[in-house]
Amino acid sequence: MSIKAVTCVLATMLFGGLAAAKPKSPAPCVVYFSVAEHDEVTVGITMNWLNKPQSSWYGKHGDRDKLAGICYVAKSSDAPVGAPLYAVIWGEHLQSRPYTYTYQTTETQSGTVNGTVTDDEGNTAQVYGTTTTDVPIQHTVSGESSYYLADGWLAVWDGTAGGGKGDFVPVAPLHNHNMTKFTSASTSLLKDAMEQIRNRESEHLTK
Repeated sequence: MSIKAVTCVLATMLFGGLAAAKPKSPAPCVVYFSVAEHDEVTVGITMNWLNKPQSSWYGKHGDRDKLAGICYVAKSSDAPVGAPLYAVIWGEHLQSRPYTYTYQTTETQSGTVNGTVTDDEGNTAQVYGTTTTDVPIQHTVSGESSYYLADGWLAVWDGTAGGGKGDFVPVAPLHNHNMTKFTSASTSLLKDAMEQIRNRESEHLTK
């Protein structure tokens, strides 16, 4: 997700967003963040929300333990004035990757034999029979695997930006992926974003 795209998304975060169920807060809120998704899932429309996997994860693990004090707000304007405020701007895309691998099996092959044998007395006879042999067979398989790639930016509210009117300023890229198309990478990206917030705001969170 480019800086230009992030700038467009950030503009929408200063206004209304979809209401989301507010999870219980086990610890007092110190730092706040909002989330905006912009990708194929949202049909190119910026949506201020936690998607279903993110909401489920945040309800179980957000704002507690090592992430205590970092609270989600559906709209940036819901955060108290003066409190540290971040925005997670991201999108998710289905990617493909070619693969090739080889493996070996054995295959039993049958054959026939025939010939003439002579005994000690000079008598001859025709002999017929079959043989079996295990032969190694090399196989090659190729195709494409699909997986979800999530990327975006972590931005922080700066009251001096935007000509003194205040604006979000990108501070770090976000990137995560899962190796299967059946699992969203959005949860891992949200977790990474919250951990970056914790590291940046460690002084406020440990007071």
